[in-house]
Amino acid sequence: MFGRDHAVTHPVSRMRAARWWLAPVLLVVATLAPCVDAMAGDRTNLPLKNWGGFSEFRDATYDDLERLVTAGLADRTLLNTKPLSRIEAARIVARAIQRIRSDETGDFNGRRDLEPVLDRLMEEFKVELAGLGVKLPDGAQPPGFVSFTPIDRFQVSSQWTNHKLSLVNEQGRTLQKWLSGGPTFESRLQIGDFLTFYVQPELSWTEDDTQARLASGYLKLTIWNIELLIGRDSLAWGPGYHNALLLSNNAQPLDQIRLGSAEPFLLPWIGKR
Repeated sequence: MFGRDHAVTHPVSRMRAARWWLAPVLLVVATLAPCVDAMAGDRTNLPLKNWGGFSEFRDATYDDLERLVTAGLADRTLLNTKPLSRIEAARIVARAIQRIRSDETGDFNGRRDLEPVLDRLMEEFKVELAGLGVKLPDGAQPPGFVSFTPIDRFQVSSQWTNHKLSLVNEQGRTLQKWLSGGPTFESRLQIGDFLTFYVQPELSWTEDDTQARLASGYLKLTIWNIELLIGRDSLAWGPGYHNALLLSNNAQPLDQIRLGSAEPFLLPWIGKR
């Protein structure tokens, strides 16, 4: 029997106490770690919706980013957790441009297949790259304090099926029997480096009725490297085209309140190792 001064703490209790302190410590690290590199930029998420039709399971921009990373033109990059913000994707492209211009990648001269990939990404993120200080041939200007894009992408669909059909990796989209279709577009607004608005309304019609809905939309607040998202958006976590079983763009976008880091960061001390 032990007295009060000789109490024994169970290992499970010690583990629970460690987890209790770990969360606030990581939150502080996530807030302070990237402050040195903080810079204004569009923090709208790159949509997982396949807008252009040039990719099979998601937006083609993610395919181009993966080609850069797998070719070794970017540093250690986390692509298994999507969506990425526009400024986060632009940093990947900026690092690839820096390595090419400084001749850090000797094998790139033999990879002519990557030239159109880099050209597409530079065109997509030219404003964000200018904000990061990357000099581009077309002389793009950095974003202002307020950046508003009324219609970024616009898409009209029309299809006919002889039975009800659920599509794969199309954010829960289902085709009704016979003729159906409708338009959709996305609009985004960035205020400074801290407030982001995004909406993607969708109008769908069938032979029976017409419906309007908010396919995706959210408000995002960013303070240092802490990001709070409130709204509806898709999540895709995991490697591969189909990602994980639950968190993928196969289901409808999730209504969520999400708190996390705006961009990946290295833990201090042994993190760089």
